[in-house]
Amino acid sequence: MSLFSRLSVFLITKWFLPSTSSTCLLSLIQLFEGLSRVVTSRGEAQEKALEEVFERLKVFEGGMKEYLQGRASFTNGESLGLLDILMVVTFGPYKAHEEVLGFKMLDPERNPLLFSWVAAMNEHPVVKEVDPPHDKLVELLQFIKSTSHARSH
Repeated sequence: MSLFSRLSVFLITKWFLPSTSSTCLLSLIQLFEGLSRVVTSRGEAQEKALEEVFERLKVFEGGMKEYLQGRASFTNGESLGLLDILMVVTFGPYKAHEEVLGFKMLDPERNPLLFSWVAAMNEHPVVKEVDPPHDKLVELLQFIKSTSHARSH
């Protein structure tokens, strides 16, 4: 498990939703692991990792729907919570992910709650203020992808 995954799990289990189902939490852990495999793998291995990520997103979204119980979003318009921050850091640059990796990680039809949540957070003033430019994110993702592929040869 990566350091980011371990830190995310610790923070979520310590401060976020002690009542969240273990299935949802496990899905989130596996989601972070799967995302790493999607970026660092190729071909059939990447396709398998992507299928796992889509499945984890589905389970995670189901858990969040259960937790939210009809409420619109975590973002209350004033401040971002811990999970908001983890989600926007992970999925906020979804357009850059699409450009570099060649597929839609978040899809409004497949994951309407998560997509609308991330889209709302991307419009939050604090996120807009600290969000790096799209071209810089694409450049960083291309670098990560190329160096991880170079290490695997």
